[in-house]
Amino acid sequence: METNAQTNIQKSLIICNFECQRGGSGTKLDTAHDEVYADTNNIKKKNGSAVSRTYIDLYGDAQEIFKQPTKIYQKAWHRHHNLYVIAKSGNDSLIPVTLMDKHHAEFEMYKADFIDAVKEVETRFTEMRDNAIVKYNGRLTEEDYPTLEELMSKFSWNVKRGTLADANALDNALGSQELEKEIRDEVLESQQKLFNNAVENVVKRFEEHLKNILKQTDNSVGVAETTITNFSVFLKLLPDLNISGCPKIEKACEDAKKLIAMSSNNSASDQLVKEGIAKQSQSILTDLTAIYGG
Repeated sequence: METNAQTNIQKSLIICNFECQRGGSGTKLDTAHDEVYADTNNIKKKNGSAVSRTYIDLYGDAQEIFKQPTKIYQKAWHRHHNLYVIAKSGNDSLIPVTLMDKHHAEFEMYKADFIDAVKEVETRFTEMRDNAIVKYNGRLTEEDYPTLEELMSKFSWNVKRGTLADANALDNALGSQELEKEIRDEVLESQQKLFNNAVENVVKRFEEHLKNILKQTDNSVGVAETTITNFSVFLKLLPDLNISGCPKIEKACEDAKKLIAMSSNNSASDQLVKEGIAKQSQSILTDLTAIYGG
């Protein structure tokens, strides 16, 4: 692999690490209780089963307050998944450079919403804890709950970005030119493999959308609106996700847009429409399968 090819890979992808703590574990507020604990403390649901989280499951508004940070995280993670080409390792993902500004802008909004939700937990915590203690007639005390400081320490939001390794970073730093070349070749080989896997992963995501559509054309109600919406979101991002500039992927994308139009302009439950959607989906799927063998 030539150096300019490696440079192209470096310039096309950003490493993005997204981590979010949403309240931690090990407290009465967010862990399940076994039957012995439930029996000892008379903490049962009306159906007799143990309450899974002492306070959250019993109080409607409190349940929503504690769930809100997690709901925001889930939306953010779903969007993060839409924008990356492949998960690298751990929480690291690879995002096309052309989508990084979009990712940053959207995640700043998610972060602001997350911070507001955590502040609501902070504001209401003491009130909800005290209400829970009253609810359980003294079976629980303040010691059964974390302090406010402990609870707040279990919320965090972190997005870290970086670039791929530069194979030429050593630049004659080692005494052995042979060793430097060996290290450089290993980096280049690793990055090319990662790049190829990323392209293949995008193709497979494309295929999954089409297979889902095909499956739904076999039922009586036809293709669900949410299925078409999710596919449309993917297609809008596909020109940027197609980091290799593969013309076969470009053609499949254009063909898929026609499929979306076919689904949007007609009743997706109509038999003739379903047959047309199925035929078009299978045709695109066949073209994509030819790229990586399906």
